[in-house]
Amino acid sequence: MCFNGTPYVANIGCAASHREAIELSPNVSCISVKDKLNKWEPSPKETYPLIYNGVLEALKAIDNKTAYEHTGICSCSLGLSEGYKFSAPDSFPWKGGFTEREAFLQAPDIEIALMPA
Repeated sequence: MCFNGTPYVANIGCAASHREAIELSPNVSCISVKDKLNKWEPSPKETYPLIYNGVLEALKAIDNKTAYEHTGICSCSLGLSEGYKFSAPDSFPWKGGFTEREAFLQAPDIEIALMPA
């Protein structure tokens, strides 16, 4: 939804997910519910008030929330897990290519990049 103009209000997760969320929308509210690096993995009972209060605070600032504003070419890639490899087709309908373990493409926007072939 963020790619189609819907403001990204809140991201609930860990530090890694927060970094990704901020790349998409710098004004997103980040609500931490775990931190494996610091061995903090609270129970659902402990995270409920964090999420509830965090979302309420994020909604108070909804006018400052933005959607993803990408301009230019989208460069995408898909890597395969161990033990798998691509069998590259003779032709494919996008600008890109394959290696044995990765497919990559370029598209003018995210909607086209995510469109099924």
